[in-house]
Amino acid sequence: MKFRYHIEYVLFKTTWGLVRLLPYPLLNAFFRALASACYALGVRRHVVVTNLCVALGRETPDREVMETVRKCYREHGRMIAEILREESLVGNPGEFSRVSGLEYLKAGMEKGKGVIIFTGHLGNYVLGGYLVARAGYPLAYVSKPVFNPAMRVELEKIYTRYGNTIIPIRSMQNDSAGGMKIFRHLKGGGTVVVLNDQDAGPDGYKSGFFGRTTSIPAGPARFAVRTGAVALTVFTTRVDGKIRVDIQEPIDFTAAKTPGEAERIVLDEYSRRLEAKVRETPELYFWFHRKWKSNPEVRALYDGGRR
Repeated sequence: MKFRYHIEYVLFKTTWGLVRLLPYPLLNAFFRALASACYALGVRRHVVVTNLCVALGRETPDREVMETVRKCYREHGRMIAEILREESLVGNPGEFSRVSGLEYLKAGMEKGKGVIIFTGHLGNYVLGGYLVARAGYPLAYVSKPVFNPAMRVELEKIYTRYGNTIIPIRSMQNDSAGGMKIFRHLKGGGTVVVLNDQDAGPDGYKSGFFGRTTSIPAGPARFAVRTGAVALTVFTTRVDGKIRVDIQEPIDFTAAKTPGEAERIVLDEYSRRLEAKVRETPELYFWFHRKWKSNPEVRALYDGGRR
């Protein structure tokens, strides 16, 4: 293992162990302050500002955009604190959280062909996964492993609490070994989770998001259509201070005349539902990645200097 990987691992374990000693109010305040410091130092700020200007239809960042940017940093700091103190939050459903739509997941699993959950980097989706698993529905996250093998183990520990598992893949495209793992899990009646909103490059499916073309992975929709798995959308947000997991009704693609048309229906409906949820609470979305990297017009804004 590379020396740099050892340093990263030691820093992570030391920091993680120390901050877990703090009571939740202090932990929350610490990570929100740390996130605010990252904003002040300009860490990924240009990307976040550009994304929100595009999403909110602004040529230049106004007061609303910048306030949402600051909230975005603080909210993601709070999410880290929540994961560190998940036992108190997950262990008190109703007081700190709410899960709706479990009947859709139950009905999908009863069909026996598996369920594919399409979600995105919205809200505390890790905690949302804990809540669904605790309700009796363990999940298998499709994930590309990080390069650092020691950190990979630690991150998998975070995702795989409450009976959840990881399906490691190299890519959402052209990964036959990873695809077979997903197929077997679905064939066994399992539930697979894909965070399908990050840029998929030139080979991805071109869908719409806030009126702009974006590239997203097409593979998960292909699995749903070809295996007969139920396609659900699930999003984690925050309502009145409580974490809310919203399991939505299945995406119906039975009217499609071809498999390709069915895949397009799934992906476009997923994008539409994700956008609707992000519009409700834009500060909860992970604007830190270049969502429109494959869109030449927006890519030019990313590369055009700092705001």
